[in-house]
Amino acid sequence: MSDIVLKTLFINLLMGILPLAPMVLAEPRTLTRLGHTSEEVTLNNLLSKVPRGATIKESSCVRVGTGRSYRYRCRITFE
Repeated sequence: MSDIVLKTLFINLLMGILPLAPMVLAEPRTLTRLGHTSEEVTLNNLLSKVPRGATIKESSCVRVGTGRSYRYRCRITFE
């Protein structure tokens, strides 16, 4: 095949794939972390793992355990 035909096929392929990119990138992702110190520290450590430019949709923390032995399980959902 000639170079022009290959370039045309490549461009047509890209034009068919590119409209799908926002749907793939907009899929929510979740990070979870278990911490011993405090809810605030655990959540801040988790926030440092969110990719730059991502939009945080939800965050929550749950205290796990009983008595003096407990931890915080925090979760962040982002796009």
